[in-house]
Amino acid sequence: MNNTIVKSKNKGIKSLIKKFLLRGVYLRKAETKYKVPETLYVEGTNLCNAKCVFCYYPVIADQTVTKHMTLDQFKVIVKQFVDMGGTKLSITPTMSDPLADPLLPDRIEFLKTSGIELLSFYTNLISFKQKLRDTLSDLGNTLKIKISVSFTGFDQKSYNKFMGVDKFDFVKKNLIKLSKSSSDNKSLTSSVTMRDYDGSSEAKSDFLQYLKSISMASKIEYGFDTWGGLLEDNISNFEQLPIKERINRVGPCRVSFAKPLITVNGDFKLCDCRDALDELVVGNVFEQTIEEIWNGDDIKRMRDRFYSDKTMPDVCSKCEYYQSIY
Repeated sequence: MNNTIVKSKNKGIKSLIKKFLLRGVYLRKAETKYKVPETLYVEGTNLCNAKCVFCYYPVIADQTVTKHMTLDQFKVIVKQFVDMGGTKLSITPTMSDPLADPLLPDRIEFLKTSGIELLSFYTNLISFKQKLRDTLSDLGNTLKIKISVSFTGFDQKSYNKFMGVDKFDFVKKNLIKLSKSSSDNKSLTSSVTMRDYDGSSEAKSDFLQYLKSISMASKIEYGFDTWGGLLEDNISNFEQLPIKERINRVGPCRVSFAKPLITVNGDFKLCDCRDALDELVVGNVFEQTIEEIWNGDDIKRMRDRFYSDKTMPDVCSKCEYYQSIY
């Protein structure tokens, strides 16, 4: 056999061996780094009070039976997570709003003495009621809360169009209340995440000025995701909404190690992002402990599916939030 061909084959074999070994190295590094999830996401409710055109919730809202996780169930989940060494919790649901949860003030009261150090969540701030504001007024020194207000549509017409509800002025007033709550409490921080869109220039400038006048911090994000392709056609109907760029899939997603989510039903999902159709469920916390699920075979098999286009979960194959562990 030609020596050149032999050398070429040997080089190819060595390359495959190196690739396989590196795969194992990176996988072990990720598993070691995330022996405990970076942040555990827990859905207190599956209810939303908006109908955003860039969210999958309006698609299934009519078929969704509203549920709220009981306080006792929530306490068990948090205790298991803290016992594992977890300190960061988020109550941002996949498709609903945490402020639509009637038990949210009670959950926060419990978290003050639970061992959780940081609670964070995104909200549309439509349901910023007095009971919650009273709860936020005295967080003590053990629990910090970070609230991010998701805002798309920087004037009334655009807000109604993109958020699907006529609440622009109402939320602006709630922003004043949230800003005051934050200024009165060192343990509470808040900001507005402005999801920008084409043609927003003048309205965006006016809204930024408004936020500045009420001492509310802000950041601007540009680009909308398609919920793993589920909303690709829907978002394309709105020319003003730019779609985020997708990157190539190379092995498991980092989010699958860092940010799992527990639904109101107790289902344990590998990812907090866009699993609207429950493709990434690897267990149920009402049947197993979080630690058993996190270290179990089902979760490993799910991550192994990322190494082939043929086996990768559909929601992950087009997800714009994908981040490779490599």
